[in-house]
Amino acid sequence: RIISAIASEGVVPDKVVERIFLKTEGSPLFIEEMTKGLLESGLLTLRDGRYVDSGAFSSFTIPDTIYGPLRSRLDQLGKAKKTAQIGSVIGREFPFRLLLRASGLTPARLSHDLERLTRSGLVLQTGTPPESVYSFKHALIQEAAYQALLKTTRRELHLAIASALQEEEGGSGKVAPEILAQHFASGGDPRSAIRFWRLAARLAFERSALTEAERHLECALETIGELDECPETRRLKLEVITQLGSALRSTRGYAAVEIESLYLEARALCQQIGETPERFNVEWALMQIYLVQGKLNKVNDAAIWLFSYAAEHDDRSVRMDACLANGMAKLHQGNIADACTYLKQSVALYRPENDVPRVPTHGQDPGVFAQGFYHWTLWFLGYPDKARAEIKRTVARAREISHTFSLVSALTFAVRVHHCLRDSTAVKTLTEELVGLSHANGYTYYEAGALIHQGWALAMEDEAVRGLAQMCEALAVLEKNGTVLGLRGFLIQLAEGYMRLGMKEEALRALDKAEREGGSHCWDAEVYRVRGEVHARGTLSERQRAEEQFSAGLEIARRQGARSLELRTATCFARALQQWGREGEADRLLGPCLAEFNEGWECADLIEAAAITNELRQMSGG
Repeated sequence: RIISAIASEGVVPDKVVERIFLKTEGSPLFIEEMTKGLLESGLLTLRDGRYVDSGAFSSFTIPDTIYGPLRSRLDQLGKAKKTAQIGSVIGREFPFRLLLRASGLTPARLSHDLERLTRSGLVLQTGTPPESVYSFKHALIQEAAYQALLKTTRRELHLAIASALQEEEGGSGKVAPEILAQHFASGGDPRSAIRFWRLAARLAFERSALTEAERHLECALETIGELDECPETRRLKLEVITQLGSALRSTRGYAAVEIESLYLEARALCQQIGETPERFNVEWALMQIYLVQGKLNKVNDAAIWLFSYAAEHDDRSVRMDACLANGMAKLHQGNIADACTYLKQSVALYRPENDVPRVPTHGQDPGVFAQGFYHWTLWFLGYPDKARAEIKRTVARAREISHTFSLVSALTFAVRVHHCLRDSTAVKTLTEELVGLSHANGYTYYEAGALIHQGWALAMEDEAVRGLAQMCEALAVLEKNGTVLGLRGFLIQLAEGYMRLGMKEEALRALDKAEREGGSHCWDAEVYRVRGEVHARGTLSERQRAEEQFSAGLEIARRQGARSLELRTATCFARALQQWGREGEADRLLGPCLAEFNEGWECADLIEAAAITNELRQMSGG
């Protein structure tokens, strides 16, 4: 109301109101003075009854009408003013023990100054010395005390406080490294600041707190800009960029434009530096980025480079990641058999007793990642029971190592496997945990994928309207982030949801988009199968179209070696033929496909295929 009364000619933007409130902590006097100063600054422009940010609002400084009285009160403190200023450098709160070390005062002198500060009402006290902690009554008081210091004095105090914190810590690790980094950065010691920003990021990675790690590494990268350009600085920048990229890939999604730009900068740094181990990590990251963007030609080139690099270097972990990269590339190119070969090699190279989550490449336990892809591929090859049993063990392994991102990855693959098994109940259970974990840790890409699978499960269990709405919303998130790879599979799920409601035209549009937009080729056969199902439910004139779609789907599945997709397509085709009175053709089509399977008899696809086969043979008297 105060802001509205002063800015009576127009409406002040919500973000401006929020900043004023945060800065003034709701103090009516400070709100009034800050609003007046802001309007007088010209940073807000009045247009059509609304104030518009001119673009320089972030540079607005607190007006002297607020600082002036506060500075006067500080000036009246005598020698205690300096103590207040040292406290302002520490922060809004400052403990007695740290202030004693940083100020160089005797305990008696410091106690006298602090007593005067508390009596003035500018500072509040909790506890008794030497365990007491003091805090400025208002953030603007701290800021006024801080701004009154000469810049050289501020830098000296920041360094003195950093030194005091380290001495007080004594190697105990109690002081957050980001606090030390901030003091070193403000004190003009960028190298120490970078070292502690990176330490803070490493600790955040260990907790899978990737958003926090991202903030620390962005600070480190900005601080690197203060260093002289030299080979050592370029190498340091390369290391920080690759770490930052690892965090960003998980929080913003692999396809985000800024992430590709970051790694292209890293590649350029590698070329400037020459032979460096970071080159493998950079190329691995670019391979994943191009994969999610659906740029499969670039993916193949990157995977080949990684394999060549691994062949020249005697490093088991490098070979493991190179095999994994090539397996991922082959799977999404639709070469299922070769994908399985590479992924099996990657899993065989895993050493759970030695391997730890790899921050520079995929940011997770390498065994969990490789096993997830391998077990998913087993389903495509026609081993549904093995896929289900093995992915269960992978999830258990991820829980054992207590690494959040590895667990998110394992759950993602478990959801994919159970979706392939058409087990909607298991998908709902798994996605509930996966959505919660992803949301809590800022893994937008994984959360969106989980929500689509969850929407599919809802649609399969007679909650199609709710499930479709959820899928559409999550798909929009992925498309906004530039994701292409998963779109084909997700759009097929959306089409199946539309079919549950009999919305044929919407289903066909989703399938046309799946074919047009690109994505993983491992789902190519499914585009034709579902389109065949849509036409099979249509008029007599649509039957020919349905047959063409089913036949194309079968051809693709057989060429790719995807036996599970071949069986699913053959089952749908056989059901249609049966309904059209062509039972003999249906039996000749489905029987050989079903005979190829030696397991999975409790899975939905095989149960349906076996039931249709039995019906057909009973009808023929076989």
